[in-house]
Amino acid sequence: MSSPLTEEVMRSLQNELDFSILSQYQNLSEEFMEEFREKLDFDKLCRYQKLSEIFLRRCLERGDLINPALVTEFQSLSPNFMLEYQTILDWKLISEFQVLSEGFILDHNRFWI
Repeated sequence: MSSPLTEEVMRSLQNELDFSILSQYQNLSEEFMEEFREKLDFDKLCRYQKLSEIFLRRCLERGDLINPALVTEFQSLSPNFMLEYQTILDWKLISEFQVLSEGFILDHNRFWI
């Protein structure tokens, strides 16, 4: 098994590396993801990296090619984030993959009915 590359090494070898593979197999900081967002695979980032809501907001507001279904399925989202992006998130997937309180479900049942 090979060792993970440091971000310093990835920066120095950026023209030789497959950023799709990095998106999946390397543990990337959000700073690195911001710096190389044009080269990274956002579907794989959503599946395999832990992304903060601050990072997700920046991506969504910038119009980065981020798949809301993958965000809903693979990222842990707060109730506030789900409500903020209620029009783009898939509520069926939210009910399947997110941890929801009974109160949240009752207060926002219009999304499921």
